[in-house]
Amino acid sequence: MPQEQMRYHCVKTSPLAIPAKEEKQTRRKPLVQEWRHETYEMMWHAMKENMVSSIAEGIERVERGGYAFLMESTSIEYVVRRRCQLKHIGGLLDSKGYGIATPHGSPYRNILSSTLLRLQERGTLRKFKDRWWKVRDPLNECPTKEAGEPRTDAASELGLRTVGGVFVVLLAGLGLACLIAFAELFCKARLGRS
Repeated sequence: MPQEQMRYHCVKTSPLAIPAKEEKQTRRKPLVQEWRHETYEMMWHAMKENMVSSIAEGIERVERGGYAFLMESTSIEYVVRRRCQLKHIGGLLDSKGYGIATPHGSPYRNILSSTLLRLQERGTLRKFKDRWWKVRDPLNECPTKEAGEPRTDAASELGLRTVGGVFVVLLAGLGLACLIAFAELFCKARLGRS
């Protein structure tokens, strides 16, 4: 489907669409509009009208077809794991972390920070995510290749079958280069004797 025919938006209250509201932040334009790149400017121009009011509305439009929905990556991952007909395409537009808010001067701030860092260093947070996200409701589970492995679409699979042709062309080119090199050596050796 040509890009001009594909409609896409984000939630109108997402950071992609609204300016920063806190006084300390200097951003006065929507994030997508603020990025000075031709691609993002074209995206903003195409999506600034008729944005969706909720994630559920965006997902519903995607399921009807001809529509792409820009949303926060963790939410995308969660939805795609539960709705097998949806697919996450492309990389991140922006990268942010999560935090736990505490009152200013709270005695729990340092304890929470050090505990979260330890859990992250030990891989415990990753294990929790895998347990809670990958182990799904058996009645609503997408097909998998092997137990515990998320499904992969044929379009995104890079195996010998999908890229084998590239190796055939490379090997043919290498063989041809070797033949030419041997022919040159043979001709030079023959000319050198005469």
